[in-house]
Amino acid sequence: MQFMKILMAASEFAPMAESGELGTSVTELARAMARSGHDVTVVIPYYRSVRENKSLGVRKSKIRFSVDLGSSILPCEIWDARGPDDVRLLFVARDEFYDRSGLYGSDGRDYQDNASRFIFFAKCVTELSRTQLPDILHAIGWQSALATVFIKHQGLRISTIFSPSSLSYQGNFWSHDFALTNLPGDYFSAGALEFYGSMNFLKAGIVFADAVVLPGERFLAGALTPLLWVGFRLFWWWRHRAMRKLAASWRSESGASWDARYRTTKMWSGKVNQALEAIASDLTPGR
Repeated sequence: MQFMKILMAASEFAPMAESGELGTSVTELARAMARSGHDVTVVIPYYRSVRENKSLGVRKSKIRFSVDLGSSILPCEIWDARGPDDVRLLFVARDEFYDRSGLYGSDGRDYQDNASRFIFFAKCVTELSRTQLPDILHAIGWQSALATVFIKHQGLRISTIFSPSSLSYQGNFWSHDFALTNLPGDYFSAGALEFYGSMNFLKAGIVFADAVVLPGERFLAGALTPLLWVGFRLFWWWRHRAMRKLAASWRSESGASWDARYRTTKMWSGKVNQALEAIASDLTPGR
């Protein structure tokens, strides 16, 4: 078995930061990979819920850097802790973005600056990739998807995998938010981040990642259903790029949630490990 150094980037990790199924799914996947012998680090934002959880033993690391966010240069501090199965946890700290009562919004409304919050997060993930030098960056969910773009744009020799956590939540933002990425203008195009005049984070991850891992056959079927707008015709992009999907043999008749798939059986965790390892073994970084 080929053991790898894996950096997983997500917006949730149970139990300290979760809004639904995603946090538990990320936790179970990270634990499964660590139990298989891989060196696993998970990076999430340093939310208020993390800061207030004293049982985590979170401590400030020596990792510090600054990133561009449009016309601003913002410093970032990294905090760390140890999670289950010796998974290392890194937390991107920026109080103006993450010291809030909710992860994505409050009172039933999304935060108006979510584009800024998660562009900043993706840029910090990219800087961590530069310093930590993982074999694989596994970006999970639209919130971390832009890290695959920044890594490709900067020519970092790190293989990237993207996993959508949902087709309903895509990270679709106004076109003027594109300026916050500091990417050249040609990245705001139909072949890159632009989607019907807006900027779509989910699309960016699909287009720029070296491989895309989906949570199973039914997730793929949902994405390719022409009648589902949330699929936004992913098929047309996937036809023209090397696509891989998680071909799992599972018998559950439950819905298409990550929670049901990642926690159903130990066999499922094994399938996740096998699929990621197969992908990592033949990826060519920077392809």
